[in-house]
Amino acid sequence: QRQMCIRDRKDIFAHISKKKKLDNGESVKANKSDQIIELSRLAKITADHMINSKKTSAHVNSFIEADITNLSDWRDKYKVKFMEEENEKLTFTPIFIQAVISALKEFPLLNSSFDGDKIIQKKDINIGMATALENGDIIVPVIKNADHFNLIGLAKSVNDLSIRARNKKLNSDEIKGGTFTVTNIGNFQTLTGTPIINQPQIGIIAFGVIRKMPSVIETSNGDFIGIRKKIIISHSYDHRVINGVYALKFLTKLMQYLDDVKKEKNLFEGECFVFDKRVALDNKLEKGSYSICHACGMPVSIQDQKRKEYRAVSYTHLRAHETVLDLVCRLLLE
Repeated sequence: QRQMCIRDRKDIFAHISKKKKLDNGESVKANKSDQIIELSRLAKITADHMINSKKTSAHVNSFIEADITNLSDWRDKYKVKFMEEENEKLTFTPIFIQAVISALKEFPLLNSSFDGDKIIQKKDINIGMATALENGDIIVPVIKNADHFNLIGLAKSVNDLSIRARNKKLNSDEIKGGTFTVTNIGNFQTLTGTPIINQPQIGIIAFGVIRKMPSVIETSNGDFIGIRKKIIISHSYDHRVINGVYALKFLTKLMQYLDDVKKEKNLFEGECFVFDKRVALDNKLEKGSYSICHACGMPVSIQDQKRKEYRAVSYTHLRAHETVLDLVCRLLLE
């Protein structure tokens, strides 16, 4: 009877072990005609990270459609000039990131992490940008203090990080410290998706492909059908921290930023100054006072110069815009 009991215990443990292997997919047998493809180190890390995220966060997905016709027209108007003056492509990704940053400032709880029974709301906005590599792997370089950048700085950062990511030139610090992630799946003609949260963050936004769609346009003279450029935005968030109402308000605000450039001026405020290499500052400045940079909304220190019509923005602030090499330090105030 004791031998039978031991045998039964062995059978039980063997069954449990076999079940674990089946659950992990380790016991799947390959036929001679099958091809065995080993996962890369990055793919293994990504797989473990994504599985852990699904086990950790209570994933919820919300979707909204945005009309970006005006935004697209605005980009078409300036992209050639942008390339001529900055030697950089103006893609939609930095524009989308700038809109996300603006929305996060109004809904800062989404720029947080969850630690046991407490929420850690981050002061810095560090945007991770999912980047596809040629072998199919995904890496997420991080734009640190992204809210300090204007559109030129974001465009340069996005292009630089993307190129160096694909060339495997990123250092370890450049893929750490993200507080919120953006992925532009529309680059692959995808309508939408349900992205997995990048731990320990609590939110991620996916931008789908831009499509020309028939749409009802409301005017004072009545409604009519027109062709508009539409995009579906997907938002995954951790329901342990963020309730549906808060997440939907954030998503709606993001849509509003993208829907109408003219109404939401704070998204592109200062662009006229950016393109002629000036930064607009508040008037009526006094010695030792602070002002607000209209290109990014950050406070900047003001120092008197010998010529009264000039003021200087701090060198640190210019570095934050990533334009110090092609901006003069003395900026004319209107």
